[in-house]
Amino acid sequence: DSPLVVPGISLPLNMRGAALVQDTLTVLQSVTRDAARIALVDEDLGTVEAGKLADLIVVGGNPLLNLRAAADVRLVVKNGRVFTVDDILAPARTPAQLAARKLALEAQNRLCREQPQHCEAEGGGHAH
Repeated sequence: DSPLVVPGISLPLNMRGAALVQDTLTVLQSVTRDAARIALVDEDLGTVEAGKLADLIVVGGNPLLNLRAAADVRLVVKNGRVFTVDDILAPARTPAQLAARKLALEAQNRLCREQPQHCEAEGGGHAH
């Protein structure tokens, strides 16, 4: 994912946008096989085949039939180790991280109350 957008969200949204002009197989290949080739790591990643690293995601549904299923990640297999969604999110759920999030949300709410122009976009949506 790009550092300029919310991690974990931009790829599925970009895939859905690409699916407006490409078939789903082509879209899935572009973010797996083709991305590995462009990054020069296609000898190890990008496709499922013997001799390659087994970094995979398990999703709820068939993304070939409905591309939204690609964002419904149930498990991640990284370096042969299986991670659940709870495993992945656990570092963000520590007491310290939850306290930091609470402080950040309080600061954002305070900014929005004191300087609403920083929080409102045209049409009433959020600017950030």
